[in-house]
Amino acid sequence: MVKLLFLLIFLLLLGGLMATDYTMREMLAIYDGKLLGYERMEDLHGIYLMGNIYYIDGALVREKVSLWTSEIREWIDKGYRWIKDKLPINMGSLSFCIFEG
Repeated sequence: MVKLLFLLIFLLLLGGLMATDYTMREMLAIYDGKLLGYERMEDLHGIYLMGNIYYIDGALVREKVSLWTSEIREWIDKGYRWIKDKLPINMGSLSFCIFEG
């Protein structure tokens, strides 16, 4: 119950900050530097945070995630082979591993 109360207070404060930020920027005709925001242009994503904008290249993110998943898959496959070699019985005939064939 206390966690829910803190969450509601946090959301109320965040909503107040965002409403104040929006009205101040509208009154002063300032269109740069939002408190929080998101913008997408083709494969480039812009995240507004505390007056700064951070650009993220989608192609670069996909490339890095693909590299990390391949490394993790190799690590899991090596661990699977190590466990399979340590077992006293031959469990190679069972097809329970998603990384085979």
